[in-house]
Amino acid sequence: MASFVALAGVMQALESRLNARLAQVRLPSNRVGTAKLLASQDFQDLRRTGAGPMLGLYVHRVTVDAEARNAYRAVPPGSGQTPRPLLPLNLHFLLVASAPKASAADEIQMLAWGMRELAALSALGMPELADYDPSWTESETVQILPEELPTEDLLKIWDALPCKYSLTATFVVRTVRVLLEVPASAGPVIKRVLEMGGV
Repeated sequence: MASFVALAGVMQALESRLNARLAQVRLPSNRVGTAKLLASQDFQDLRRTGAGPMLGLYVHRVTVDAEARNAYRAVPPGSGQTPRPLLPLNLHFLLVASAPKASAADEIQMLAWGMRELAALSALGMPELADYDPSWTESETVQILPEELPTEDLLKIWDALPCKYSLTATFVVRTVRVLLEVPASAGPVIKRVLEMGGV
């Protein structure tokens, strides 16, 4: 079952896949783009002089998946193991196209290409994610889905970033099930004391 390492691993796997595919893509300006997992401060350099076309992956929110709550990890029958609770998380991210010193065509093609790749990929499983977190199992997959985000909410995110708006699409990774640590048991109850109130 995935550990907390999986949160970053999912996005790193997406970055790696997009970069491998982008190497074969020529933009209208005849340049080659790159994909990058972005931290908030990376937006300061998004349009720096000399930067090439880039497709950014920026996780702007992590939420608990309400539809997958109260789930437990299955244990083998007869193993005597105790089922452990899972924390189901969704990663909401922006797909950001940036093409400094280039035409609008480069920026539009970068974003459209990225949206097509994510639609074709649709899911990630152990083959793609085990390198980032070996705790993934064969039965585990996460979905990559387009996410409808109101324009007002999208602009609020950009207002909080140290950069002006770039062409953006919104997606969600659903659902990364993180295995929770269970506190050590206090042992079986061997004595019970009942207090009786006075009359």
